[in-house]
Amino acid sequence: MARFKDRMGDEWELSIDVPTVARVRRETDKRFDLLSTDSLVDGKPIGEALNDDIVLLWEVLWHLVEPQAKQRSITAEQFGQRMSEECLIATRAKFLEEWADFFRRCQRPEIGQALALLSRAHETARTELAKALGPEKMEQAQKIVDEKIRNAIGATSGSWLALLESIQIAE
Repeated sequence: MARFKDRMGDEWELSIDVPTVARVRRETDKRFDLLSTDSLVDGKPIGEALNDDIVLLWEVLWHLVEPQAKQRSITAEQFGQRMSEECLIATRAKFLEEWADFFRRCQRPEIGQALALLSRAHETARTELAKALGPEKMEQAQKIVDEKIRNAIGATSGSWLALLESIQIAE
């Protein structure tokens, strides 16, 4: 069982076992089927989606720790506020390792190895990029990424607005 801390310093248990997987699958109407690495979340295989998207990772973490949160009278929104981006990134590796251990315990070592490799690859890429760029270039790279995200959102919202304006409603 892995543990992680939120930005308030509170510790959470991250345990993935069959009853937990069944509960998460049931509570999310099979959106997050942690028993099947072939399942898709937003069009991507679940492992890739959870590795690439920290919002989806937060969602899964919430479902995994929800019973603990209820004991502490913490809502999903409050849990989200406690999980800063840095906490989510640090917790991602722990989640992937716990998930890999789950598959090893289920006699599916090949899936466990693939998830462990995914976690290591992501961490290696992040570490090597930081080393290669250095602090100044990392800041510059972050500005470029932020600008691209703003532009993408602007372009998307414009097309959505045009689409909404084109819809005719019978009066």
